[in-house]
Amino acid sequence: MPLPSIKDAVYAINRSIIDELDYDTTIETSRFESFVRGLNLDQCHAYSSILNAYDRGEGGLFFIYGGGGKRKTYLWDTLISKF
Repeated sequence: MPLPSIKDAVYAINRSIIDELDYDTTIETSRFESFVRGLNLDQCHAYSSILNAYDRGEGGLFFIYGGGGKRKTYLWDTLISKF
């Protein structure tokens, strides 16, 4: 049975890291800006509150709740794309 080369072994070990770092910053910035423009008033308030706590170094626990279709995931996607 043939053994994998060192190069193949290193790539296999670091594949997740390579995949995470292999993105286009221009596309990600555009995606973030699009997300922010799509926030409704309540989402914008939550987004601002969370970022203000982060900027002040306060951290905190934020509970986002609502029924189905209230765009909670959209808010989380926006926050995640910020960083």
